[in-house]
Amino acid sequence: MPLPIGFHYTSTEALFEIVRSGRFRLSNIFFMNDYMEVDWCCNLALKMMENRKEDEFDRLFELVQQRGFDYIFCGCFSTLHDDLSQWRGYADDGRGVAIGVTLSQLVASDESGILESMRMVYDEAKQDGAISKLLSDFLVDVS
Repeated sequence: MPLPIGFHYTSTEALFEIVRSGRFRLSNIFFMNDYMEVDWCCNLALKMMENRKEDEFDRLFELVQQRGFDYIFCGCFSTLHDDLSQWRGYADDGRGVAIGVTLSQLVASDESGILESMRMVYDEAKQDGAISKLLSDFLVDVS
């Protein structure tokens, strides 16, 4: 489900660059400070693919093992407009800003049509369900 408003915690310098350029910069998912979330997801997907043993998974399995998704970039937003850990971790130790953004408008402004907003899922049962759905969708797409 898309998030209605997301808060991007950042430094004032980054805010000036966002305003100057009219753009948010995205980060490679493997070079973010919380890249372990991506590794966690990849490991869950690998385990599921091993268990399902579908021929169509062979190439996808290879890509995930090699971290073949290094072209995926993301921006991080919080649902909280005033969160101490966000201020400390991302907003220049509390000296920065939290920019409120209507994420549906941000996604709609993407001319390439590839952006989407998603919530991070920390519940393992929901993670399993989401990854299982992605793998099933993949099988439908390659059929």
